[in-house]
Amino acid sequence: MMQILMLLQTSFPPDIRVENEVLSLQNNGYKVHLLCSNKGKDLVYESWNGSTIHRLLKPGKSNFINSTLQLPVFLNLLWLIRSISLINKYDIKVVHVHDLPLTPIALYLKYFQKVKIIYDMHENYPAALRVWKKTGLEYWLKHPEVFKYIEQVIIPRFDRLIAVVDENRHRILGEYNVPEEKIYVVSNYVNLNTFVADTPYPDVLFPVDVKVFLYTGGLDVHRGIDITIEAFQKLSKNHDDILLLVVGGGKSAAGKRTELELRSLVDADPLFSEKVIITGWIDIKYIPWLIKQSDFCLLPQGANDHTNTTIPHKIFQYMSFGKPVIAADATPVKRFLAESGGGVTFISDDSENYHEVLEMVLNMDYAKMSYFAREKTKESYTWAIAERELLALYASLH
Repeated sequence: MMQILMLLQTSFPPDIRVENEVLSLQNNGYKVHLLCSNKGKDLVYESWNGSTIHRLLKPGKSNFINSTLQLPVFLNLLWLIRSISLINKYDIKVVHVHDLPLTPIALYLKYFQKVKIIYDMHENYPAALRVWKKTGLEYWLKHPEVFKYIEQVIIPRFDRLIAVVDENRHRILGEYNVPEEKIYVVSNYVNLNTFVADTPYPDVLFPVDVKVFLYTGGLDVHRGIDITIEAFQKLSKNHDDILLLVVGGGKSAAGKRTELELRSLVDADPLFSEKVIITGWIDIKYIPWLIKQSDFCLLPQGANDHTNTTIPHKIFQYMSFGKPVIAADATPVKRFLAESGGGVTFISDDSENYHEVLEMVLNMDYAKMSYFAREKTKESYTWAIAERELLALYASLH
């Protein structure tokens, strides 16, 4: 049985993509050890669906100190020493690293521990940093240009690369001297076995004869929530039978937005505020049920170098329940909606065009769109299909 060490810079669980990959590998004869940070009171060791989670630190009294010690930048000795220990203890043969900050450690492990290494690109990380606009110390530790240089150095040296979408695969092939057979596309398709609407969310009542538009995700400015409010405010002037349900909250990556600020923006117009519900962060287990109860789903994050080379889980989650998707025209999103017939796009960052598209959808027969979304997802966008590519990658390492 091949022993795999996954490196994940965040805490775990939850992480939909990592969960799907771990389950697929475990169910197909691999043993997965996952090393991740510990930002709460989680156990240092824990069994998870046959895999083993190894958390970097015991929970301490100072979250700031714990967070600082666990920063996944450059060759953090804490990550490095723990990784070497796990490799030696469990005879690890493959190190599978999620996202760019921990890749220098994987590269060290390749040359000094003689393991094979896989870089799982959840996104175009340097481009994402430019969009996230980190501040303070984190800006300098995660400067976009620094990580662009790291990407240039490490990508050609990895044994295998994973992209989540063809657009990022093409970017890597175009920018770096990487053989095509080294890079696999394991997309963020929906796992129909686990993404099921079996947990009702009791704090939201869905009115009868009202069309519900659902947004799920963070409230960061770059995610398009501001223009969603603008467009929906215009829509509400001509429609009484609509509701905007915003499921998400907390501070953005740049620390500039909270759900309280968004509520203030909505509450400035009392008539409009009656047509908006903001839940704040809720447990992911409720999301499938909320999608199922809604009529339309929104994906308003605009096109840029980041969104043009990645694809969010939620587009496939939305379509799996037959919900028409109204989305900004980021390249992969536009392509998937065109292929499936499961939604429409508006011009990124254009609230007027966004409003026009919302009006169009409300005034059309969208039953076909719902059917196409659901059927195309079942046919082409399920995790079972992505899993084949993941297993093919691992088979190529033998």
